[in-house]
Amino acid sequence: MLVLLLVGSLLVIAVIAFFAARAKRDARPGGAGRAEIYEDLDGQIRALLAQAGGALNQDEIRDYLDIPVTEVAKALHSLEKSGEIARNWDAGAYTYSVRLT
Repeated sequence: MLVLLLVGSLLVIAVIAFFAARAKRDARPGGAGRAEIYEDLDGQIRALLAQAGGALNQDEIRDYLDIPVTEVAKALHSLEKSGEIARNWDAGAYTYSVRLT
């Protein structure tokens, strides 16, 4: 009986920890959730770059927004084509450095 109680307690703690971690992961500055980030990804990247002084690397952008690198790359390509950012390959960091233009 004691074993069942312990196992049940551990299961409850694990479920609570899972949902707490998921809520923290989905939280975004200013209350923006995952859907809002995808809705205006270009704007989120521009704002992030501006807050960082105008430059970050692609990996930092991906880590901050917590979205797949392919989504970041597509958005950066679009911003680069429109002349809003410039990207340069940083071989030492094995990623692109990104700056507002």
